[in-house]
Amino acid sequence: MLDAQDIDHEGQEGSPGQADQYGEEEEGELEHYEDQPSPEQYNGGISNALADQRVSRKRAQEDVKLLANRIALLKLEEKKAWKKIEETKKKAGDIMQVRVRNQETSKNKQQLRAQREQEEHERLERNREERLRQSEMIKHNMMTKAEKNFHEAERLKQERAQHEEMIQIQKQADEMKAKQMKEMIRA
Repeated sequence: MLDAQDIDHEGQEGSPGQADQYGEEEEGELEHYEDQPSPEQYNGGISNALADQRVSRKRAQEDVKLLANRIALLKLEEKKAWKKIEETKKKAGDIMQVRVRNQETSKNKQQLRAQREQEEHERLERNREERLRQSEMIKHNMMTKAEKNFHEAERLKQERAQHEEMIQIQKQADEMKAKQMKEMIRA
């Protein structure tokens, strides 16, 4: 804003005796009085100064509007930037949640896989032990059966031997009887 003191009087800069127009003339400077602007010129200078002041005020108001618009645009851009920052933070949070969920899922899968492997290992071990037990049982049964067969064979051998002995005894008895009969017939 311009004050009355800032008004530039056209044609008054550098004029000798400028301050004299207000009655502060010093002696010997009266001859410069005619160089002073006339009241019409002075009024024209004031009108020009007022016009300049209006133009300056209008420019200042336009500058204020431009600055206000610029500030509003900057605030709008700042608001958009903050909104983008918040969206980015939200996306980052979502990504972190997904990452944590994926890590938990992966951890659970690994634990499940380890548990299944452990169960499979235990099942295979039980099967191996069962096969070993069955093999031992089969061996035992075979040995028992073999022993049984051996004992049965031994018993059969003994019975056969006893039968052969009895047959032999019977044969001898028959032969003796036959011999006695023969001797009886001859005698």
